[in-house]
Amino acid sequence: MVSRNAKIVIIVAVAAVAVAAVVLVTYDFGGKKDTDYTTASVEFTDLLREGDFDGCVGHFDVTMKASLPPAKLKAVWNETVATYGPVRSIQNIELFPYKEYIIAFVYCRCDISGLIIQQTYDKGGRVAGLFFKPYDQDAPASLPDKLEENGVNINEGTEWELNGKIVRTKGAKSGVAAVLVQGSGPSDMDETISVNKPFRDIAWGLAENGVDSVRYDKRTYTHGGKMASMDDLTVEQETIEDAIAAAKLLRTEGYSKVYLVGHSLGGMIAPRIVDEGKGVFDGMVIMAGSPRKLTDIIKDQNDALIASMPESADKEALRQIISTEYGKVANLDTWTDAELKSNKIFELSAYYLKDLAGVDAVATAKKLGVPTFIIQGSADFQVYADKDYKMWQTELQGETFAKFKLYAGLNHLFMLSQGQYAGTVAEYGVKSSVSQQVVDDMAGFMKN
Repeated sequence: MVSRNAKIVIIVAVAAVAVAAVVLVTYDFGGKKDTDYTTASVEFTDLLREGDFDGCVGHFDVTMKASLPPAKLKAVWNETVATYGPVRSIQNIELFPYKEYIIAFVYCRCDISGLIIQQTYDKGGRVAGLFFKPYDQDAPASLPDKLEENGVNINEGTEWELNGKIVRTKGAKSGVAAVLVQGSGPSDMDETISVNKPFRDIAWGLAENGVDSVRYDKRTYTHGGKMASMDDLTVEQETIEDAIAAAKLLRTEGYSKVYLVGHSLGGMIAPRIVDEGKGVFDGMVIMAGSPRKLTDIIKDQNDALIASMPESADKEALRQIISTEYGKVANLDTWTDAELKSNKIFELSAYYLKDLAGVDAVATAKKLGVPTFIIQGSADFQVYADKDYKMWQTELQGETFAKFKLYAGLNHLFMLSQGQYAGTVAEYGVKSSVSQQVVDDMAGFMKN
């Protein structure tokens, strides 16, 4: 029997960059739902803006009330306003689970510069932490002077047209180019997650190393409404068709070598994309892409999450929920198409999952034999160095086409794992950039 306080929260893990939509099992936070925390964070922000510091402190837990009474909070807030300017609007709110807390990142547009009001809520719905930090509220970082970006359209003239960009050195064009393919879920061309833009970092870094690239908004980002009604959606429509179309576009631009750079889900299906491209790709870079089944990865992620919960959590009930979901995987081989389309496993379409499981990434990579660079961050808590990366190494041992590299201390975004939230999805809210060593190594691989 599952406790009434146990529940399943569906989170598209790390927005668009995680391996998949992950079923995160959590426990009752004072009866609140995600929407309640969104409302609470807006109400608290409004109290700050209005100068109602007594009202703000009324939302604090006991420790916060003692450490930040109204007069002190007023002084802190006045200093913050002097630095950032008055808050004019809330641009976005992101919620992240962290141990027994929910962390709300409230992105505010101010007169001088962007402000993140980071509010930490305990399971009773009280504010247990409050931090202020900057973010870029306007244009992204400036394109390096020696580079140029030109807009392109993928699938131009079709119902699935997508906005994209080709970046290259000004006045020159490399003979080598890459197609950047995102992870799961809706994602813009920069693979934006919170304050970070890993694909922008990679595209600009590659161009500075003499490798041009094309990146584009994902089909589920641009045409999500239309795709939501598709009961036969697979990675073909979600990702593969557009990646091949982008590669063909680069060929028409005159590039002699075109590589696929796939991150997370994009890396998992990279061999399949290259195979279906029928020669349009010369090789591939697999960034934190697993050769294992997606359902196995989701189960591992949830098992780890449950293990990290406080002892007060109803862990056995939660484990039973995960066990029941995982037990449905056996049905993928027996359900009819109609049953696959009408059933879900871990909140993902069974039809989608069966198609995804139908192609063996390792076997496909061996069949292709094209230059392949498989890279992984040691601090990645979504795709594991000791399971997923190790499996690639074991299965491709002795294959001369494959090259491997493990980067110490890097997370799933290939950024340094750091700060108080390291090892949790909340760390993606810390402004960072993709490791220069990773970018340099990828460029060197593709050029040589």
